[in-house]
Amino acid sequence: LVQGRAEAAAKDLFDNKPAGGYDLETLQATFNEIVATRLVFEQSVALFAAASAENPLEDLSYITMLIDNLDAVEYQTIHSGKTIESILQELNKLVEDFEALNEAQQEAVLASIDYTKSSSSTATRNALRAALNAQAAINARLAITSVSIADNTAYASTAADGGTVRVLGYGVGINLDANNSGKKISDTTSIVIELYEGEKLLGQQIFNEAGYEKHGDKSSTSGTIDAGGQYVATSWDNSWSAAISDIPTKAVATVQYTDGIATAEMALNFTDDQTKIFLAAEAVYALFMNPLADVEDLTLKEGVNKETIEAAQTKVNAVGEGSSHKTLFVEMIAKANSLLNPDQGGGTSDETGSGNNGEDTTSSED
Repeated sequence: LVQGRAEAAAKDLFDNKPAGGYDLETLQATFNEIVATRLVFEQSVALFAAASAENPLEDLSYITMLIDNLDAVEYQTIHSGKTIESILQELNKLVEDFEALNEAQQEAVLASIDYTKSSSSTATRNALRAALNAQAAINARLAITSVSIADNTAYASTAADGGTVRVLGYGVGINLDANNSGKKISDTTSIVIELYEGEKLLGQQIFNEAGYEKHGDKSSTSGTIDAGGQYVATSWDNSWSAAISDIPTKAVATVQYTDGIATAEMALNFTDDQTKIFLAAEAVYALFMNPLADVEDLTLKEGVNKETIEAAQTKVNAVGEGSSHKTLFVEMIAKANSLLNPDQGGGTSDETGSGNNGEDTTSSED
């Protein structure tokens, strides 16, 4: 043991004395275990003390080695005047809070620890807790405020130069000052929103230079990740890398503030009725070579037949009233029938459209 720790070991021996006192066997076993624990704690402090802001720790092995030791003790219930149970609770909570962070945040926490706090194991643990609390305060700034389905066949996009575009995707809103700390977009250097199905990335949007120029003084913003339309934002660079019918189950926002990284997540639970429009879109788009063209310019794909058109019609019929795209898809089905059977005319579908009155949930942050 390092100089000065022998007295601490002696105190541990006294604190862990059984109610009936020690016999020779339990005295020796308890003493050996206390010394072994003390040596592990000394190694932990040494690992911490060897790190610095320029050469930070790479993981929490200085904490997990303590957990491994204390989990295995047989004769001790007290260490340094604290119950081993309470110390384990503290240690496990440190690991839990650290592992809840993403990789970039973990690196930031390890780099921000005050490595001069190495006088004792307690001091090293308090230093880690202070760094974790600072990261939690940064995370508290960010919140996802809404995720909704954007269904509009005539959105007046700024990028459309006075025209309209079709939008079928997901609008996401975030607050960069959720804890009222005065933060604005100008206090960040990167804003990324991602949509996942489980752990599979479906689409994302990244706030761009134009967005920073237009909205830097705002504390909240929103944008649309288009899964099956023509939307091109001016403030965001958005992309969709999955099938239209892949439905997100989680939204993740990651913001690089000037003093740290914040992340926020929101679980998504869209109903079957809400997502039928995406299934219909996939089926209808599969009928045409150019599904985003005007209806009169559509061209059937090779191999499309009566059965595939009817299958698409069934999915369109299943979409509830109020969908802007449902009206369009009814027209596209009629066009598919007329192209397949030009001598018979287009005919009409079993169910007429709902009118172009779908709710426009597309972001105003074009």
